[in-house]
Amino acid sequence: MRRWSRIFNKNVPGLTKAVVLSASILFCLFLVIFVNVYLGIDAVYTHFFYLPLIMVGLCYQRKALYAAVVLGLFYLLGAFIDSGAVAFASVLRVTMFLAVGYFIGYLFSSYKADFEERLGDIIDFLPDATFVVDSQGQVIVWNKAIERMTGVKARDILGKGDYEYSLPFYGKRRPILIDLVINQDNTVEKEYLTFEKREKVLVGESFCPGVGQTGAFLFGTASPLYDSSGNIVGAIESIRDVTERKRAEEKIEYLNSHDHITGLFNRTYLEKEMYHVDKDENLPISVIVGDINGLKIINDAFGYQPGDEILKRAADVIKDNSKNGLIARWGGDEFAVILPRTGSKKAHEITERINKFFNVNDIVPVDVSISFAVATKEDKTIDINNLLKQAEDSMYRNKLLENSSTRSSFISSLMNTLGTRSDETEEHTRRIRDRVNLIGKELDLALDELKNLDLLAALHDIGKIAVPDGILKKPGKLTDEEWEIIKKHPETGYKIALSLPELAPVAEGILTHHERWDGTGYPLGLKGDEIPLISRIISIVDAYDVMVNGRPYKKALTHQEALEEIKRCSGTQFDPWLVEKFLNIL
Repeated sequence: MRRWSRIFNKNVPGLTKAVVLSASILFCLFLVIFVNVYLGIDAVYTHFFYLPLIMVGLCYQRKALYAAVVLGLFYLLGAFIDSGAVAFASVLRVTMFLAVGYFIGYLFSSYKADFEERLGDIIDFLPDATFVVDSQGQVIVWNKAIERMTGVKARDILGKGDYEYSLPFYGKRRPILIDLVINQDNTVEKEYLTFEKREKVLVGESFCPGVGQTGAFLFGTASPLYDSSGNIVGAIESIRDVTERKRAEEKIEYLNSHDHITGLFNRTYLEKEMYHVDKDENLPISVIVGDINGLKIINDAFGYQPGDEILKRAADVIKDNSKNGLIARWGGDEFAVILPRTGSKKAHEITERINKFFNVNDIVPVDVSISFAVATKEDKTIDINNLLKQAEDSMYRNKLLENSSTRSSFISSLMNTLGTRSDETEEHTRRIRDRVNLIGKELDLALDELKNLDLLAALHDIGKIAVPDGILKKPGKLTDEEWEIIKKHPETGYKIALSLPELAPVAEGILTHHERWDGTGYPLGLKGDEIPLISRIISIVDAYDVMVNGRPYKKALTHQEALEEIKRCSGTQFDPWLVEKFLNIL
């Protein structure tokens, strides 16, 4: 019979079942009247009541008992009307009728319990965390995956309602996606980060602080469950942990809008968001554009890591002094700040504070500054994009006007740093410059050549500013690794010189001042006349000065001993012709 109930409920629509049930009751009444009234047989007509009882059991399972009660009362009423009293036999028949109704209801309803059990077995093996509630919101299925996700065992939650199932996710009782399936008037959708209705299926994404150690982003899918009559008898929700995907999306979104070095917004984001700042209530609006002076030189001399640290330092100082501004890294070494409700005077004060607190001497041993320009709008008719361009153009004009002064200051800083960190003392530099000037005149060099020779004498070892102090000032012998670091200073100095127009004429001389006449020098291994003349001159004069003045790790020689050493290295380390000229002027 359970099989017939399953087939009947699965294949017969609700309206058809109601029609069949009504027809069975009418047919039963017809048989009762016909048998009892026309045939006068009183003993068997009650058996006809079992027909509608069976039909109720087929259609509505346990409601067969209610039908038995109604039909039993109908039978007792008929017996009372017929005889004026209710006989014990009639009561006995009704009792039997109720027992049969209960049995039929139990028999057919056991299919429903069997269905729930089978449903639970199927859901238990689903990979996604899944649970099912009935129409009263009580949990009837709680699979293994959701046990693992929440730490709540099925035995502890089955049969519970009152939003008990939300506690492991949110730490409080509240409606969730599955509740909106049962109660469409629920306002639960506003609690979700994303929410969408796909016909009768609901999908949503939310952050659940109760899942895992730090919470999790969960994606839920909820849909209704129907009985054979098409009525909603419950709902099912499957939940998937999408935290990794969400974090990846957030990371991509962050990278799309932020500069990866400084953590500031990038140019794309600022160009999009600046129109949200450009409102009448934010007037006056000021734009600051700044550019770090000498960052390329620092990257060439010290590498990109110190350069990146300088960018971060600049970003931090700008943030600290532009609290209410929209700040972005505008370009390679440029920053832009949009300041609502900020006039020109206040904006200039901000730039002054930034440069006052901007110090990078703990990162690189040179002074670095930021060039700024400010543009302000007090009229709403001025476009914010034009205001930004105005500040940018002004900053470039200022840099052109100040360029020579800025570079001169930077070169002085480089030379001071070199004197502080290495053996290149002012006295050493002065002696070198004096002697190369004598040789230059002896060789009848042109005025420009003499100027370049003098500049090279002062800055030939400028690349040493990038060599660590521990190596530069080491009193003992250098290791092979340390020596390789020292040997890179001509290349570093060459890059620095190329970055500064004032030093560009001696860039090649800086690069080659450690080359040897016989081709065994560094870094290029040039030989003979391949080596620039000014480099060959510096090589002799510098070697002589070091020999007669000594180093912390090397004892000084006498003048005569130094001359003998110069002669000995003539033709190997030094240009023989220049050695002869050098000896003549001493």
